[in-house]
Amino acid sequence: MVITVVDVKRFEMSLSYSVKHEVIQSVTDKIYEINSEALIINLPWDKVTGAELISALKYKPLQKLSDKNKPLKIMGGKRRPRIEACEIETKIEFSKERIKDIFFELAKASEYGNIIRGKGLVLKDGSEVIKFDYVLGDLTFKRYNSEGPGRICLIGMNLNKEKIEKLFR
Repeated sequence: MVITVVDVKRFEMSLSYSVKHEVIQSVTDKIYEINSEALIINLPWDKVTGAELISALKYKPLQKLSDKNKPLKIMGGKRRPRIEACEIETKIEFSKERIKDIFFELAKASEYGNIIRGKGLVLKDGSEVIKFDYVLGDLTFKRYNSEGPGRICLIGMNLNKEKIEKLFR
């Protein structure tokens, strides 16, 4: 069986923390366009156990690719987007607010590219080091024990590395 988990908050690279009913319906409609027989369980991720998920599914063997009744549907054209990284080393101090501002700017302005993941260790207030993790609109922080310069890595598509580096300088 094939199981796909879709996070509706991130399906359209949404940066919203709350998802309106209309957005859920739009994602559901798009999933049905791809697979009209999909079983959709609309529950928060932390409320579904693996056993419940598997027991809700009816086992169906995959159709052979040569089956003319189920044509293969290729989404997104012939070329896949190229994932790339932008790595930055810095001795500059950052506050959590400054990092939030940077990621807000990265998310709203397409001139930087499409950032899908970011992580880093940066100095805060001279001696403290903070670790940040960013995934499509979610930004978290932790204290971290480390020495040396700050290191930042952003992953995405069509990255404008020069402009991104300027934000962190």
